[in-house]
Amino acid sequence: MNEWMSVRKSVRFLGVCLAAFVVLPACSGPQDVSANKDDTAEIDADWTASLADADRGHREMPGVLLDEGSVFMLGSLFDEPTKDPVFYTFDVDSGDISWQSETGVANAWVTSDFVVLEYLDALVEVRDRESGELRYDVEGDREVTDAVAVSEDAIFTVAQDGQNAELEARALKSGKREWSTTVDAEASVYAPVQAPDVHGYRLSVNESGLWRAQSPESVSVRVPDDDGTDYEYVAHAVDDGDKQWSVPAPASNISTPRLFMTMTSENRMLLMEPVRKDCSATYATVEEGASRPVEFDVQLTQACDNSLGAVFADDLIYARDDSGKPQVWDSNTGEVVWSADEAGLPVTLSDGVATYAVDGQDGSTIKSVDIDSGEALWTWKRKRVSAGKLDRFTGRVGMPEQHVFGNAMESYAVDSASGEELWRYPGVAAGFDEDHVVFITGFGEPEGEKTLAVVETQ
Repeated sequence: MNEWMSVRKSVRFLGVCLAAFVVLPACSGPQDVSANKDDTAEIDADWTASLADADRGHREMPGVLLDEGSVFMLGSLFDEPTKDPVFYTFDVDSGDISWQSETGVANAWVTSDFVVLEYLDALVEVRDRESGELRYDVEGDREVTDAVAVSEDAIFTVAQDGQNAELEARALKSGKREWSTTVDAEASVYAPVQAPDVHGYRLSVNESGLWRAQSPESVSVRVPDDDGTDYEYVAHAVDDGDKQWSVPAPASNISTPRLFMTMTSENRMLLMEPVRKDCSATYATVEEGASRPVEFDVQLTQACDNSLGAVFADDLIYARDDSGKPQVWDSNTGEVVWSADEAGLPVTLSDGVATYAVDGQDGSTIKSVDIDSGEALWTWKRKRVSAGKLDRFTGRVGMPEQHVFGNAMESYAVDSASGEELWRYPGVAAGFDEDHVVFITGFGEPEGEKTLAVVETQ
């Protein structure tokens, strides 16, 4: 058994993402922690799967989702290299492949019972989650951007029909057509996807189109407004297609935005669109049935690199203000809850504790703060983080009792109470459940072996 496991038998992991930063409540009083330990234990993987490298066709880090005993991946394996992604389902305990798709999957949605696959040629398949058995397929529309959206119980497609387009809803289980309605020819369709609100989750739109579906009351289309100069969202009830509300699009001057949509615990729809020109974004929250959104601007980490760079936890949004300082907003009202007094990179947010990274001449530093009191809790420092500083990290998720942070080369776990370094792994954390953590390795080295690795934490 690994050294850290014998001490940390109670560790629980929650969340999904690429590259992990994790936080739970820390002890009171600031502590400066020396983290340059030579004896930090490296945990062992229970199983690994070799991934295709750049020379074998696959050039980007795969999308990974860990959910209810299965590891879902959108990528390419070393033994079966493909130019375009394949959807795989692995058993989380054994590493056996339960089933896999054909090559060329552009987007994938996972629900409790089904997986919906949208291929690059616009074909849409609905498959049984456990067996991979094909239930039915739908012909998509390659002329329409964002032509497919999925909820827990339905699939929504948009197809051009002359000068207009048709928004169609099908029951996910049977494929039966439930309703259709005419929308603008430029319509794109969106349904909320999951952003875990426990212990923090950092969203990146560079994730390879792999999402966990939610159960909203409405599905939205993004269309030109009546004047044809800006854009708006028009929500249609998932049950019958009736219009519910419309709101101006946050980034109304962009025809095909990098959009993320999720639901808060108060059943509000959260819309986010980064504006690449100034690396900022506008958030809008809409209460079901409301006619106007709550809007507020947020400076987003790496927005100009097509990454939204925000952390979500407990109906809060953690990003940077327009001066580059980490700041926490209430996602339902836009109210500022806490703001740092220095520039930095938001890392984790959980149970009222925020951490952020500050880079200096001596390396990388993580600071921990109680957002209610503003009290500094502890500081973690490491002079040498392999192949990159902390500001190059691409994500974070949450787990009890420990923080996990790292880049594509190496991840570290530190104690949430003291900041003490506990263990490390040579990769980036990509997914968690209560008993496992999934790492992706090798993408920080052009010639390095690339693997999907699963570690059991109990």
